[in-house]
Amino acid sequence: MFDAPDGTATGDTGVYDLGPRTMALTGRVWLTKEKNVMRGTRLVIDLASGKAVLGAQGMPGGRVQGLFTPPPQSSSGK
Repeated sequence: MFDAPDGTATGDTGVYDLGPRTMALTGRVWLTKEKNVMRGTRLVIDLASGKAVLGAQGMPGGRVQGLFTPPPQSSSGK
C-alpha cells in the first residue's frame, strides 16, 4: 500500500526503486482519491514528480476501469 495526502494506492506486490524514486504496484491494483476509484494491473508512481501511470494488461478488454463521483452541485445554480 502507498498512502499519500491525495489518495491511496494498493496492489498485490510493490517494489520501490531507490535510484529513480519510483514505486511500482502490480497485481490487483486500486487507486483511490476521495470517492473516485481506478482499477488496473500495474501502477508506476514517480515520487519526485507525483505523476502516476496505471495500466491494465490482462484485464477484460485491456482497459483501466474507473468510477468517478462528481462533486456536489452548489444550491446557487452555478
